[in-house]
Amino acid sequence: MRALLAAGLLLAGPGCGGDPARPQDGVEAGFTIAAASSLAGVVEDLVADWVATGERPPRLTLGPSSTLARQLEEGAPFDLFLSADERWIDALTERGHLESDARVDLARGRLVLGVRSEGAGGPAVATAQPTAQPTDDAVFPPGRWATGDPAFVPLGEYAREALVACGAWPSLSARMIPAGSARAALRLLEIGEADWGVLYRSDAVGSESVQVLRELDGTLHHSIRYCGAATPSAGPGARRFLDRLAGGEAAASLAAHGFEPTRPAGEER
Repeated sequence: MRALLAAGLLLAGPGCGGDPARPQDGVEAGFTIAAASSLAGVVEDLVADWVATGERPPRLTLGPSSTLARQLEEGAPFDLFLSADERWIDALTERGHLESDARVDLARGRLVLGVRSEGAGGPAVATAQPTAQPTDDAVFPPGRWATGDPAFVPLGEYAREALVACGAWPSLSARMIPAGSARAALRLLEIGEADWGVLYRSDAVGSESVQVLRELDGTLHHSIRYCGAATPSAGPGARRFLDRLAGGEAAASLAAHGFEPTRPAGEER
């Protein structure tokens, strides 16, 4: 990850309930981006490149898509909203908070079953074949597990859908540690607070402390689609950045971070 201070990127705390971060003294900020925490690495890379071209640094608020959506509805001054669940983009567009003609389809995501790797102090595990799919809770590791809070984090909603569909939710839900964001769920595995987890593939493959056992069947849950859109008040800078998100540079960054971009890397809009 590039140095955020060097890029001039201004961050608000993950999942914070207040206003977006204010500019540091002496730093003039541009537009404001509200992004799902699972997109943090991609957005930080793209913003670093954006600022390197001489553009003004944007402010960035990270958190669960649902929390950011509620903040936008309540008047948070976001210019761009990047969501891990296209349903929030659809809903906010219908309510007039986002523009239908200023929207980009970013990438697809997948759920994986992950454990803490042996090198990070985790137990030795037998890696299942990637095509193996869960049929009941017997194929899941023992111990406590982490994912996003199903009540408001898209990751948790997808995980619950998948586990309900395969019949494992009734027994596994009692051992779940609900995290406040996708990145927080990953962190619980990395520090050993959880024995395993249902994570986004993009988060798991980017961690040196987590081992992917297998992917979960994508037909067991709603399709994971990352989308972005501009608010009606978004200025020219925000709209230019949104255009870049639809281009080949963004696709290459998404692929490097473990996503499945909807546009091939190198292909321009």
